[in-house]
Amino acid sequence: MGVGRPSGPHHVEGAGTVPLAITGRTQTVPLVGGTATTSFNPLSKGSHVVAAQYNGDVSFAASTGSTVQSVP
Repeated sequence: MGVGRPSGPHHVEGAGTVPLAITGRTQTVPLVGGTATTSFNPLSKGSHVVAAQYNGDVSFAASTGSTVQSVP
């Protein structure tokens, strides 16, 4: 599940946009070449839950995922 790895660029072969959320902030970013990339600055020190959601398209099923990102 490519969207389930939100700690770096996210690879999904589908098309459209992917909402990426962290610490109460959400950015909806386009998939370009199957990749959704964004940055959230600034982030306070500590652990942050990063969540991604792909709503699917005619060829690929919807997918969601999350991970914890630590800021030293």
